[in-house]
Amino acid sequence: MAAPRYDTSRWPLVSITLSSIEMTDAELDHYLNWMDQLFERGSKFAVLLDYRQAPDMKAKRRQLIGERSRAAMERHPGQLVAFAFVISSALQRGIFTAILWLSRSGDTARVFAGLSEGETWLASRLQSVGLEPRAMSRAPRAS
Repeated sequence: MAAPRYDTSRWPLVSITLSSIEMTDAELDHYLNWMDQLFERGSKFAVLLDYRQAPDMKAKRRQLIGERSRAAMERHPGQLVAFAFVISSALQRGIFTAILWLSRSGDTARVFAGLSEGETWLASRLQSVGLEPRAMSRAPRAS
């Protein structure tokens, strides 16, 4: 099964871990709907996306994710405080960083090599708007 693992146990810090197997169209649709539901909660949040094991994503899927994300952010301005991508490949980190730079995402999104770096940055971004992620739980909780 290629479905991502979702963890909201540290809300407002949300963690998503992508599988090493490409998502099916149904799993991608579920991911996009799940992300939309985060915005529908009506409060500020930050996302840590662990992309380290994920296969390369096709351009059409990246475009769809980008379009849905932009639409959600336009409908719910200011709710997504920050988005951290954790990517093991230096080449892919460079590509994602260039995409973020070209999209003028400013200080909203960054790319990291490790989880702890991404979590630290997200915690600082949440603190900058008066929020604190919950302490690390023993087991992730899906929602």
